[in-house]
Amino acid sequence: NLPEENRTRFRKNPQRNDPDDLMYFTGDRGRYRPDGVLDLAGRLDDQVKIRGVRVEPGEVAAVLARHDAIRSCTVAARKNAASDNELVGYVVLAPAHELGARELSEYLKGQLPAALVPSHFVFLDAIPLLPNGKVNRAALPEPQRDAPNAGYVAPRTPLERMLAGIWCALLGVDRVGAHDDFFDLGGHSLLAARMMARLRSELGYEVPLRWLFEAPTVAELAARIEAHEPHKLSSS
Repeated sequence: NLPEENRTRFRKNPQRNDPDDLMYFTGDRGRYRPDGVLDLAGRLDDQVKIRGVRVEPGEVAAVLARHDAIRSCTVAARKNAASDNELVGYVVLAPAHELGARELSEYLKGQLPAALVPSHFVFLDAIPLLPNGKVNRAALPEPQRDAPNAGYVAPRTPLERMLAGIWCALLGVDRVGAHDDFFDLGGHSLLAARMMARLRSELGYEVPLRWLFEAPTVAELAARIEAHEPHKLSSS
C-alpha cells in the first residue's frame, strides 16, 4: 500500500522487454562470476545488519541529533572482536553541555529498538568531513572498547576472574573489573546468550540468562551464582 515504495523496489527486468516482468531491488551489490556463482559485495547504501536486524545508521543519527546537548553527530558500523557489526555513535556536544555515553544510551533506548542503540559512543571536537561536505568515514576513530579505568576494581574471587575472562573474550576488551557492567561495555542479548553458553561449559551446569540482566556486573553475577547450589539452579 505504498505506491512510491513499490516503484522504487520493484523494477522492470533489464534483460527482457516486458513491462510486467518485475524484479525486486534489494539494495545489495553483486556480480556474477564466469562460473555462474553470484558474489555479494556489500550494500549500495549504508544499511547494515546488527544482531540479525537491518539497520540504517542514518536513521539512528537522526534521532540522536534531536538531543538538545548534541551539536552534530553521525553513526557508523564497526566490526568488534567477534567480527560482528556494532553501531558506534560519534558525537560533538554543544557548548556548555556535558553528557556521557550512559545518558545517550538511555536516551536512545527510550525511542529505538535495542538493536539500533549504538554499543559505543565517541566524543569528538568536530565530525571529520570530506571537501564535498560529507562525513569522512575513513577518518572516524575506532571506539575505545577497554573497560573504563576510573574506579577499576580487580576481580577478587576465582568465579569473578572466570567471569571477567569470558567477558574480555566476548567483548574484545583487555580488562574487566569486578564492578564493570556487561551492557555498558557493549554487551547485548546475543552476546549474553553466548556468555551463558561459555559459563555453562565452564561450570558444568545451567545459569539462568535473566540473572545477567538482573545482576549485570561481574561481582553481582558471581554473588548470585555463589548464593545458589548447582542443584537449585534448574528451579530458579
